[in-house]
Amino acid sequence: MSSEPDRANKFSFGRDLRVAILVTVFTISAYGFYQYHKARFEAAPKEGTLVVNINTATTEEIDTVPGINPIQAMQIASNRPYRSIEELDMIPGIERTQLAALRPYVKLEGQTERR
Repeated sequence: MSSEPDRANKFSFGRDLRVAILVTVFTISAYGFYQYHKARFEAAPKEGTLVVNINTATTEEIDTVPGINPIQAMQIASNRPYRSIEELDMIPGIERTQLAALRPYVKLEGQTERR
């Protein structure tokens, strides 16, 4: 007779333990996700802080150029190599009139560098 309550307590304890483990794993995962994105955001260069070589820069570096969005950055990277900055006007959304504004932030030779 005393075995029924013991069995119920064992199942209850096992279920509670599983819930506690799931909550702990979720909390640790959520915190790790937050820390990863926080570090990634803080490490990313801010808009306009780089002069990028459009022939060698990563899409993240190209995306820091004012007026360039992430999709345009990917298109710029996939259409390499460039012989002149004027070739950027073949990227959808970049007009010839924008090229003057882009010039201080892009180059064709050398390494990407901070402004």
